[in-house]
Amino acid sequence: MPARRKLTTTATVTVTGHPRSPKIALLSVLPGPSEKVNADGGIYVAEYGKNLPVEYIIYDDASDVGTMVRLTEKLILEDEIDILFSSCGTAFISAQAPIANRYGMVLITAEGGATIMREALPGLPYVFISLSFSDHYQLPVFADMCAAAGAETAYMITIADLHGVEYGGGYWPTRAFP
Repeated sequence: MPARRKLTTTATVTVTGHPRSPKIALLSVLPGPSEKVNADGGIYVAEYGKNLPVEYIIYDDASDVGTMVRLTEKLILEDEIDILFSSCGTAFISAQAPIANRYGMVLITAEGGATIMREALPGLPYVFISLSFSDHYQLPVFADMCAAAGAETAYMITIADLHGVEYGGGYWPTRAFP
């Protein structure tokens, strides 16, 4: 096993371009936890019998899937990261998941849908989806919240990309408030 000097976590984030990622807020807070962890001696890794410091690497994908693909491969192959957090949006996750899986890199998703990927997920064992299913997490929960607040109708605006198709495509016209 090669010697490790640090644990590296990372993400590609839309800092420039449109739409800008909700992860931009993370840019201001990510250093905090790693600084605390590192001040406390790092994270103990049994395979190495020692604590390793944590480093975060963030790259701007400029809201471009092709740029995100290149940066994801750079993070895995050149920066030799240990864990990858997803870019933002359904199209980005759909493109990033097969790359992470091909290289055996753990990918933890956040913003973006995975409903359209459901059938592919058993073949993507390195991809961990966190609450990214529009058909049984986000939209149904939002509809229940609207109904609980007494709403009888709702209006939804989506964007004309894969994310908007997944979140707006067919759910609301068939959903009746209780």
